[in-house]
Parts: sequence; C-alpha cells; structure tokens
Amino acid sequence: MKLLLVTATYLEAQRIINSLSFKRKNQYLYIHPRIDILVTGIGMVNTAFVMGKEIKPTDYEKMVNIGIAGSFDHNRKLGELVEVKEEIFVDLGVETESSFLSLEHIGFAFYTDAKNKHIFYNS
Repeated sequence: MKLLLVTATYLEAQRIINSLSFKRKNQYLYIHPRIDILVTGIGMVNTAFVMGKEIKPTDYEKMVNIGIAGSFDHNRKLGELVEVKEEIFVDLGVETESSFLSLEHIGFAFYTDAKNKHIFYNS
C-alpha cells in the first residue's frame, strides 16, 4: 500500500517532489513507488473535487494533508505535525449587503450527531 500526500499548491510539496524524483502523471498527481502527491489547488472545494476525481481511497493506506492545510496559526512551528480534531468552516453561509451570516444565524444546522442528539452549527 501507498501513502498519499495532499497539498494545495505545488510549492508546498516541491522539495519532496524534487528530492524523490516523482513522475508527473497528470496536472494533479505526482507518482512514486511508495508515495503519491496530489496537488489540488487552494480551498476545500478544490480539494474535494480533485480528490474525488483523481484517487480511490482503497489505493492508499494513509492520506496526509501537508502544507498550511488551511491553518494560519503563527504559534505553530514550521514542520510541526498536528491532528485535526475539529473543523470550523467559517465561509459557509450567506452574504448580505451589509454582513455575512453563518449557517447558524440563518437557521441551518451544519450537521447533526445522531448518537448524541447534538446539533452543530457553523459559528
């Protein structure tokens, strides 16, 4: 089985690609016998679209998002490994003439945890 590294930009993976002599399969995917790198473009929509288009999860034992991965926490050290335990989607909602309203403000639940009967909002 292989490892898949997912990154938004080529620049975030350039050193790895160059040092391990990856082959470019197409505009998104760089392949190597034990590791593939998928360059998706910036943002969750690009990432979801390109991953859905280009990969089969069964082809990979592990998938790791490298680069800034949507985080702008300047308190983190460069190269520090983190585990995402909670995601906040701050850009889902409605923009009005004067403000941005989150899903919670317009009355839509982000998702429901049926087991614990808890509703989570994008706030």
